[in-house]
Amino acid sequence: MIATFLSFAVLATGPTIEPLPDDPGISIGDERTRRPDSREPGPNPIATPEPVYKPDPFFCRPQAPFPQETCIPYPEDEEPPRAQPVVTPGQIEREVRRLRLPSLRLTVQPPNATLVNLPTIFHTTPRRFDRTVTVLGSTVNLRAEAISYTWHHGDQTQQVTTDPGSAYPNETVTHRYLKRGEVTPSVDVTYQITYQI
Repeated sequence: MIATFLSFAVLATGPTIEPLPDDPGISIGDERTRRPDSREPGPNPIATPEPVYKPDPFFCRPQAPFPQETCIPYPEDEEPPRAQPVVTPGQIEREVRRLRLPSLRLTVQPPNATLVNLPTIFHTTPRRFDRTVTVLGSTVNLRAEAISYTWHHGDQTQQVTTDPGSAYPNETVTHRYLKRGEVTPSVDVTYQITYQI
């Protein structure tokens, strides 16, 4: 019986080593494939580089939702991104006061004079208020909606409604004066402000 052993290896970074004639049956890769006195170089091991951890710069920002503990520093010639200023309700209120909400005109029926102990009709017409302003570099859409009316009758009485009133014959806001005299009625409007940034 004749047995033949043939083994070989091809490495990407080293030479091919064949088994020595006096060591039959030893495969390549075993440290005994080279004699201690041999000056022939052995195979170079293929080194697998270890992965280098590089954090994602997106998560290194001050406003990142999940900041990483180790972040790549920004280059000296590049400034880190600055957080966008946050628009607050107080800043919106100041902007609305600067723009001034619309005042409403009071209408009284009958005009100029009325009768004691008979209903006097009050009504007004709400005005639309939509504006677009810039606050801290952000575009803000404002909307004001009249939600209540305080009617001052001029005789030290008043009433509050959510209705702007209507003209005769569909009147909804009325008042009876109990004595003669001169009065100066007025209406105050309460607005609700909504905004979108």
